[in-house]
Amino acid sequence: MREFTIEDMLKICTNQESEQFDEGWRFFVEKYKKYMYKIAHKACSLWHAKRLGMQKHEVVHDIVLDILAELCKDDFLLLKRFDKRTNEDAFRAYIGVISRRIANRKLGKQFPGFFDSTSPHDRPDWLQHVSPPQKREIYECIVDQLRSMSSSKKNERDILLFNLYVFADLNPDQIKSQPLFHDLGDRVVDVVVHRTRRELAQAREKNVSFWQ
Repeated sequence: MREFTIEDMLKICTNQESEQFDEGWRFFVEKYKKYMYKIAHKACSLWHAKRLGMQKHEVVHDIVLDILAELCKDDFLLLKRFDKRTNEDAFRAYIGVISRRIANRKLGKQFPGFFDSTSPHDRPDWLQHVSPPQKREIYECIVDQLRSMSSSKKNERDILLFNLYVFADLNPDQIKSQPLFHDLGDRVVDVVVHRTRRELAQAREKNVSFWQ
């Protein structure tokens, strides 16, 4: 199979009139297929839904197909948006971000329940069984979602409070004992955690940002 630079591959794969269009896409799929499958598989492994287990193989395959379809959507808009065309590492990272968002969108639609808790005191117990690298990835995905929600008034303080409660397993009193939060009101942590979970659940239902 002929190889292309990232710059040439993107030019070819976003131009259906190119004589090398099919060849370019074969190269793209061959080069990034394992990476997309790895991301899809990891997303499924992290997702907290009992029904997913028996369907995991099929769901992973469907996620990869969804990723490829999204890259072709709107005249290859996502590929055309990538501007660091000589940086292979940057492009791989870009594909990774897109793949994770599409994976979580599909899982959110097909296997709801990840952010359904209505009580601020109901921590996701399964987090204690997740490895540190996986926990960091979940953390990064949630922060990315919260920062991208256009309708949210959420600030960095609230994002930090939510993640200290969920990921650091600190209770409200422990959080308030930190120098940065000495002036917090009695119920601020509970209110922030409850509101944030509600917003994440609503974002999933509306298929916005992180789930898209």
